Formats: sequence, structure tokens, C-alpha cells
Amino acid sequence: MVRQMLWLFISVMISHAGLAKDPFDKTRRQSTTQAAPEKQNSTPNSTCHTAPSTIFPQTAFEQIQVIGVLQHHTDWQVILLADNQVSLAHPGDLIAAEHIQITKIDKQHIDFLRWDTSANCEKTTPFQVKF
Repeated sequence: MVRQMLWLFISVMISHAGLAKDPFDKTRRQSTTQAAPEKQNSTPNSTCHTAPSTIFPQTAFEQIQVIGVLQHHTDWQVILLADNQVSLAHPGDLIAAEHIQITKIDKQHIDFLRWDTSANCEKTTPFQVKF
């Protein structure tokens, strides 16, 4: 009898601990808020402006692959693969050695800005990658 009660108690404790830490529980998603990182409004170019951080700074843009796109409410992210590493990027982030800025992420395309080297550092070339 004591053994059965002990097993019942242990199984209840294990199941309760599993429910308390379930990351996929829809009822608990609203209670946990994620702090969004603040975007800096600097125009990124390695010769004109200092970028705070660049995703895959040693990799050429042509070598970076887009694996997928994620959307959570109005927040969009793109999943990138380069050099056997996966990284998430948001609009406004800089990627590649060329310091290309992501301006918009959508389910059918991604808009980029290529910062051209010029005297006034304001010349940009927008381009789009569709999938």
C-alpha cells in the first residue's frame, strides 16, 4: 500500500513539473513577454559608419542561404545559414561582409539595402530576394 502511494505521489510530481515548464502551452504564452531589442537608426557602411554588430561578418552575401521566414504577430525574422551556422535576423539588421541591411521581411520576399561607398555615404541600392 505504501509502495502504491509512493508511486502515485512520484508520478503526480513528475507530471506537474512537466506541465509547469511546457514551452508550447498556449495559455502561458501571453504571460511571458519578450523584450524586443532596440534598433539603432544609423546608416550602416563599414567605411562611413560603424555598425554595432553584423550577422556573418566574414561571409560574402552570395554564400548566405535563406532557410526560412518566421512571423510572430507583427515581428518578422529570417533564418539564415552560412558556414554551417544558423542565425536569425530581423529587419534593420546587417548581414554579410558587405554590410547589407535587411529593410523588410515578408512571406514571399526580403528587401535589402546595399550601401554604396560614396563621399556622402547616402547612396543606397535597394534590391529584393523572392522565393
